[in-house]
Amino acid sequence: MSKLQVPIVSLFCGPGGMDLGFRQEGFRPVLALDDSQAAVVTYNCNDSREVASKRDLSELSGPELVALVRAASPHQPPACASHADRSRGVIGGPPCQSFSPGNRQKTRHDPRGRLGLDFARLVQALNEEFQSDFFVFENVAGRRTAKP
Repeated sequence: MSKLQVPIVSLFCGPGGMDLGFRQEGFRPVLALDDSQAAVVTYNCNDSREVASKRDLSELSGPELVALVRAASPHQPPACASHADRSRGVIGGPPCQSFSPGNRQKTRHDPRGRLGLDFARLVQALNEEFQSDFFVFENVAGRRTAKP
C-alpha cells in the first residue's frame, strides 16, 4: 500500500533536507523556492520532478506565489477546504545567520534578519487563497530574541 501524497509548498527550501524528511513521511512538495541557484540545482538533482525554482522570496508577492502554486499543481493545490481529510501546508527554513548564536560576525542591519517576516507574509497569502492546514517554520536558538 503506497503512502498518501500530501501536497505542500516549500519556501527557503535550500538543497531540500527538510523536504526529504517530509517526502519520507508521505508529503509531496508541489513547489519549492530558494534564492540560491546552487541550492535549487542540488534540490532538483535529488528530486526527479524538479519542483524547485530560484526566486528572491523577499521580493515575491503573495499573488505571484499563488500563481506559481497554481501553475505547478493545477489539479492539487497545497490546501483546499473541500479536502478536509488531508492536511496541506507550507514548510520553510528562512536563513538564520543574522540571529544565530553561531554567527560571530553578526551585523545589526543584516537583511536576512527580515526573511522570517517574508515567510510569514507568504504563508498568509497561501492561507488566504488555499486555507492551509499547517505551516512549519524551522527555528534556531536566538530567533525569539532577534530584532529584525
